[in-house]
Amino acid sequence: MVVEIMNWAITLSTKQHADTKSQNQAVTNDTLVGEEHQVYFGENIGQINTPIYRRDALTPGDYINGPALIVESQTTTLVEPEFDVMVDALGYLVLTRREEEQDISI
Repeated sequence: MVVEIMNWAITLSTKQHADTKSQNQAVTNDTLVGEEHQVYFGENIGQINTPIYRRDALTPGDYINGPALIVESQTTTLVEPEFDVMVDALGYLVLTRREEEQDISI
């Protein structure tokens, strides 16, 4: 009987070093679409003027305090008021819930 190999698979991984907030940069004004949108965040918070950012204009290290709308051609990412978003080294959006409660003005 002849042995035939149909598939090979390999998985590689490495440790990733988490970016800290001190390494992040503030988002510059050119990433802002230039408008805000009223977004309803439920009974407890109500409507908030929420800035809109272009996804393709964000670069690794950009950091945005929520709330925010990050728009792309096929989707929109909603960053709720108690979250912040960072663009990691691979360009992914990483949302993190803030540990301390902050007063959100409507």
